[in-house]
Amino acid sequence: MFLVRYLFSIVNKKKKSDLAHHVRHSYSTARATEKYVRRVSEGLRRWEQALVDRFFPDVGRALVVGCGAGREAFALERLGFRVKGIDISDTLVSAARSIAIESGSQVEFEVTDGAIFSEPDDSYDIVTLWSQVLANVPTARARKTLVNEAFRVLTSAGLMSLSVHDGASTLPRVTDDMRYEGIDLNEDLEEGDLVLKSEDGESPVFWHYFDEEEVQNLYLAARFQDIHIFRASDLGESYDNVFCAIGKKL
Repeated sequence: MFLVRYLFSIVNKKKKSDLAHHVRHSYSTARATEKYVRRVSEGLRRWEQALVDRFFPDVGRALVVGCGAGREAFALERLGFRVKGIDISDTLVSAARSIAIESGSQVEFEVTDGAIFSEPDDSYDIVTLWSQVLANVPTARARKTLVNEAFRVLTSAGLMSLSVHDGASTLPRVTDDMRYEGIDLNEDLEEGDLVLKSEDGESPVFWHYFDEEEVQNLYLAARFQDIHIFRASDLGESYDNVFCAIGKKL
């Protein structure tokens, strides 16, 4: 693990469940909703498209975890996939459903608790946890549970792809004005955890930063094989502080 430890929490040492609540709130504000609705028209990022071109099957069922307003979900549908998007923010899911109705999309959207999927075993060919979804999940145990759920719902030879920030290169870029004010050192947080300002600049939001070994171990612990971990710059992006990974269920 990288050595830099930014171990912050909000005042009164609130529990991780409180941090999860703040994550949900931060993605449900009017400002956040407006931002993610605007992003829908952007389609896939270069690195996302590169992974699709290199690893994804031509057709199949895709589950987009942390779908937001639907940017990745609608883009994958346009590529021929049958897609479902899930998110903890009912506000963003509502926005995604409205866009689907207006555009004639068949993508299904559902609000989830962020821990356990409602889907049956072996039901998807692709699961994506893009846009740094795992970074907003407090505790290593909960992140492992989420990856295990992805493994469970995948078919044999199904693929899980994720993206997360590299802590070693990202944490030094985090400035004081990005951190949530009024926080206090909290030994309950884990290495790589940080509390930042949310979209409104007022409330806290939890972020976890990774190293490559942690990404690898998440895949291995869930029994994924044929694991590939790239930096975004390896896949056509100008930045290198995001790990982009993919692994197969065999």
